[in-house]
Amino acid sequence: MNASIERIFSNLDRWRNLPCYQLERRFDIFLSPYLCELVESHVNEPLTNTIIPEMPLKQASSNLTDKVDYVLFSASGKTAYLIELKTDCDSDSKKQDKYLERVAERGGWRRALSDVPTVVAATRKRRKYFHLLQLLESAGQLALDPRFRPWLETAARARFDPSWVQIPEEVPEARVLYVRPTRVDGKNCITFGTVATHLEGRNDALAPLIARYLRQWECAAGTSMPERAFDDVE
Repeated sequence: MNASIERIFSNLDRWRNLPCYQLERRFDIFLSPYLCELVESHVNEPLTNTIIPEMPLKQASSNLTDKVDYVLFSASGKTAYLIELKTDCDSDSKKQDKYLERVAERGGWRRALSDVPTVVAATRKRRKYFHLLQLLESAGQLALDPRFRPWLETAARARFDPSWVQIPEEVPEARVLYVRPTRVDGKNCITFGTVATHLEGRNDALAPLIARYLRQWECAAGTSMPERAFDDVE
């Protein structure tokens, strides 16, 4: 098992240097077991165990959505943390920063929650959105009408009425947080070096391996030849 995991990370380390390879989409699952504790340590407050990956944020002019990599919630219920993972120093996006900043404005998270029923009503992937609604309800972010329940338990074409979703008067304020190789002025960042320090010495097979490769990934992708990025795993 350990050799197989080592091979996975060796491949990630090599392939991140290639022009069309998206390391973020492959690496994020390995970070997920440690994400809550990493954010707790950074913001100095306890979080709930709920993680919402790829949270859809409705675009202002259409029912299409932008995504934020993860949303986590403080145990106090006062803050929603919008977490964006970046594995390359050059992958920052002004467009992305703009829509995340919009959600972080006062009342922005409430608007984002209020937009979810509109997106659900318009989508063809309604059942997947039903699971999102359930997860948001379990996190205390909205309430679902009992009329919604039967549609979770039937294979029939899913019916949905936006009025079945109620948004509380008081919802958390949103804060944006980046997990990225190095710090950037003006952004709230957890650096790869900080993550590595947190994971080094942990008594499990995965954490020290992640830490080792995060040290490698502090440098920009493409600065070494892919075939020489790391020696073969024996």
